[in-house]
Amino acid sequence: MILGLDFATATGWAHEDHRDPWFGTWDMSSGAPHPGRRFWELGKNLRELHAARPFTRIVAEDASFGARKDMLTTMAFHNAMKGVVLLTAYELDVRPTFVVPSQWKKWVRHGRLSKTESVNLAELLHGVKVRNDNEADAFWLLQYGLHLRQNGAPNVEKPKRKSRAKPATTGRLFE
Repeated sequence: MILGLDFATATGWAHEDHRDPWFGTWDMSSGAPHPGRRFWELGKNLRELHAARPFTRIVAEDASFGARKDMLTTMAFHNAMKGVVLLTAYELDVRPTFVVPSQWKKWVRHGRLSKTESVNLAELLHGVKVRNDNEADAFWLLQYGLHLRQNGAPNVEKPKRKSRAKPATTGRLFE
């Protein structure tokens, strides 16, 4: 079973279940005083969902691809959420797959699929009535995961090198 996951403050999820499409949104925007609360909630929600309806793979949107460089806080948040998904997947013995947003959006329609289009196409093409774009994106990530399972991994073009960069060096941090 596959779980599609669009993680953010409002995390959309969609579970592959042959009885019915099962999806929802976890709202983790509570004004909890501790900054780690949202990350704890994501892990807890994944474990509870896995206990209710087990899944063997998580197909999630990869972190930071939608954030601009001037949005470092958003990038850091998305990467921390990705870390929680990786850790929880390890705990549950579930295989994670992270997909660049333009890759799954291109598969659905085109690389710049809007939030409204994502919602409307879920109903138009699959008869699924989602409540918001988080659920719609999770639904499409689930569908993309089903596609990958059936047809194998996509051909991912490697970026071309513009120039030969010098390798990164590590400094002496603890002298």
